Amino acid sequence: TTTIYIPDTTEYTLLYKGNEPPSRCTLEQFVAMSIGRKMGDVIRAEVHLNNALDYILMDTPGMGSVHSEHEVRAESAVKEADIVLWVVDSNDIGSAQEGAFLARAREINLPVLIILSKADQLSEIDIEESIEFLADRLDYPTKVIIPIAALNHLPNMPDKGVAHLLQLLKECSMSTNKIQGDARNAKYLEIKEQVERILMVVFERNAAERDRARSERLFLYQQGQSAKKHIVELYCSEL
Repeated sequence: TTTIYIPDTTEYTLLYKGNEPPSRCTLEQFVAMSIGRKMGDVIRAEVHLNNALDYILMDTPGMGSVHSEHEVRAESAVKEADIVLWVVDSNDIGSAQEGAFLARAREINLPVLIILSKADQLSEIDIEESIEFLADRLDYPTKVIIPIAALNHLPNMPDKGVAHLLQLLKECSMSTNKIQGDARNAKYLEIKEQVERILMVVFERNAAERDRARSERLFLYQQGQSAKKHIVELYCSEL
């Protein structure tokens, strides 16, 4: 199931099954279904949370799944993402491999953070060795590999890994907003230049039409004056 966590003022969950309209349930019901593994026929879940986060989190099926459609869903999520958080179980780092999903992220220069989960089950030495192993195996710098211990993330004592991750996400969000703002400004300037070029072409064509019309009026006036003079001369010659 692809799960999307969306900041909101109220908390509820929308479950999508095939082409059916989404069904709505409470956050507690969604958690119970997830724990009870009763999400088999749910393709997509939208979880609305009452928090102050300024980004949307999309949780896709895991990499290396026996179901090929899971890989397809994960790869399609790249098109919607500003950053990828790749969660690697610290008890199974040997199975970590890039696959088509992350290869696609690398191709389009999408930022990737590798999350080493369950770090509380490892010693400091094991954590360092795991980070070095993943960096070497996946060809990513060690600075993007972040060990976290969710069970140790308490209100009055946050896990340093989780805190570091949230800070990086905040910085990424600010950077993304700036990039999007710059892109919008660049697009505005591009459209402005196109409109100015179109207006200039129209103005030049109108100017040419005005000049041609002015020349025609002048020609007709001169012809009229010449005809008037000729008529006057003929009239005078007959007197």
